[in-house]
Amino acid sequence: MKALHLLVAAILIAGASVSAATEPRQGAAAEQAARTLIRTEIDPATFDELYVQASRAAVQNLEAAVQPSLQRALTDDERKRLSLFWQRKMRELLPYSAIEDRLVPRVTKQLSLEELQEINRFNGSPVGRKLAEVQAVISFEARASGEQMGKRLADKDWQAKVDEELKREFPLWFPTPGPGK
Repeated sequence: MKALHLLVAAILIAGASVSAATEPRQGAAAEQAARTLIRTEIDPATFDELYVQASRAAVQNLEAAVQPSLQRALTDDERKRLSLFWQRKMRELLPYSAIEDRLVPRVTKQLSLEELQEINRFNGSPVGRKLAEVQAVISFEARASGEQMGKRLADKDWQAKVDEELKREFPLWFPTPGPGK
């Protein structure tokens, strides 16, 4: 995963709230170079996919919550409309432009204009474009692997097996009650 992707994740997760006015600026050329880098590294289409994935989770959670009162499953049309609703709400909540605006001062603080220009030249080269393609595949597969691991971690049988292994490995942590207790 690219360093800039990690920077985005850190900013979004930590909710860093340093205003652009308090950050050192390098001028309009650096800002434009940073925007070019951000758009290259974090394609807006990537966020579209994240909105779709997040809406799937929201639809599943909402369907589970309303199903008892509905006494039926949602129709495919209802799921589709609900998914589009959540995608729209997430875009309103966190539009790509807002993410880009938050990243620009952080990128220009970390990278000089010359460094930004050099990175952008590399990203525009055939090798840079090839690297971007490969990283997109790696990111997708890493995300899919993470989702698979999450599903496995939630498996009750697996949890019970690990629980038993922990008790065997660290018996002093899990004392068994003696007779009559």
